[in-house]
Amino acid sequence: MTEQNIPAKEIPLRSFTKDEIEAHMNELRQEFDQVRLVNPTSTSIMFFNEEGKLEDSAHVCHDIWHKNHRCMNCSSARAVTTRKRQTKIEFINDDAYFVISQPIRVDGVICAMEIIVEMKHFLVSAFGQNIFRHKIESLNEKTYIDSLTGVYNRRYYDEIAGGLFANCVAFMDLDHFKSINDTYGHHIGDLVLQAVAKTISSNIRSTDGVIRYGGDEFLVFFVGLKDKNIFEKKMRSIQKQISEIRLEEVPDMKITVSIGAVYDFQMIWDTIDDADQQMYLAKTSGGFHIVFRD
Repeated sequence: MTEQNIPAKEIPLRSFTKDEIEAHMNELRQEFDQVRLVNPTSTSIMFFNEEGKLEDSAHVCHDIWHKNHRCMNCSSARAVTTRKRQTKIEFINDDAYFVISQPIRVDGVICAMEIIVEMKHFLVSAFGQNIFRHKIESLNEKTYIDSLTGVYNRRYYDEIAGGLFANCVAFMDLDHFKSINDTYGHHIGDLVLQAVAKTISSNIRSTDGVIRYGGDEFLVFFVGLKDKNIFEKKMRSIQKQISEIRLEEVPDMKITVSIGAVYDFQMIWDTIDDADQQMYLAKTSGGFHIVFRD
């Protein structure tokens, strides 16, 4: 079986010891502007503590790009999820930088090694700096944002989010959505999806994510939410808020959602099937239910 046919999660990562990775990174620093280890789940820059263990620092990787949230096109998350080296272009003010992210394992810890190098201005002068930057940002949105709802799309899960660790994963499916489309038309169905996506998004943090996984299915993941009770309350709150959505075009229509929720610290791709099964149980219980699993 070739590597192309092996599921990404089964592709082995190149492994380093603490001494090996430090020596390797010191060599790379002689050629590149910056070399660092990144935890793509927490977006933290990693360091070795006094005991020689790799852990998260208080500094987040996207600070360098003057962003207060996870990068939409996170090359380190893509690298860990796909198990392949990934690249992207980022900006600091008017300067463009080329970023290479290599998925690795350091003393058993999965992370990404980022190599950053400044691009010379003549590489982008044919477009003009502002036009070039706009093209990059527009391409990222078209690649990873669902055009109808404005949340992340299925490709974002396949290429970026799947390999991230999350404490809580929830699968949400609208109840009787087909009958909404059949009764009121697809335009109303689209408005429902937009309203539901907006409601879910208003209940998550910048470190979390909501993905339109399928037609009327949404995948929600929470990073670092270590209190099970808070997770359960958040799920019930989201479900209640969705049931309170009222469209001006059809004010008497009630929208409900069934939720399968899993509280378990794993990579999202190792949790999603379980969350899907819990959601199926919620649907077969008559809908407008939440089924939790620890």
